[in-house]
Amino acid sequence: KLELAAKKKAADEKADPTSGASKKLPPETLEKLEQNYALALSKYEAGEYYEAKEYLELIKGIDPNYKDTKTLLQLVKQGHEELLRLKREEEAEKERKLRQLKVEKLVSKAREAVKAREVQVAESLFGQVMEMDPENIDIPQMKMEIDAFKKAESDKKLAIEQKKAERKRMVDAL
Repeated sequence: KLELAAKKKAADEKADPTSGASKKLPPETLEKLEQNYALALSKYEAGEYYEAKEYLELIKGIDPNYKDTKTLLQLVKQGHEELLRLKREEEAEKERKLRQLKVEKLVSKAREAVKAREVQVAESLFGQVMEMDPENIDIPQMKMEIDAFKKAESDKKLAIEQKKAERKRMVDAL
């Protein structure tokens, strides 16, 4: 008979999640556990994971096996982690957009510098853009324009120097 009673008690505890330690608690404590559990559940459903976790920790401190506190605590932790992941992604997206805006402004300034044939300014801006966006497709074209301009200027100077040298040679020959 004792063995049969023990098996019945074990079966009852499995069927009733508030059994075991909870049955030994005073009714006021059980009521408080139920209130905290209801609050934790509502906070979880509202996406207020930190607050839900606080209520669940209170319950866990009194009766770690109360209802499905462990499962709800896992869900709260998962929800909190997901919320943090989403915030990180949102911040990363904001940073990416901000960086893209800066790059666009720098590319615009670089275009103006290329048009004005301001070689040093343009090259400085190219470096800044490539630092922020190494795969920028606008900079190589502008670099080619600036390089062509520099070569043309260099060729012009060389031609002038050659003319001066030729003139000097002719003057010296007289």
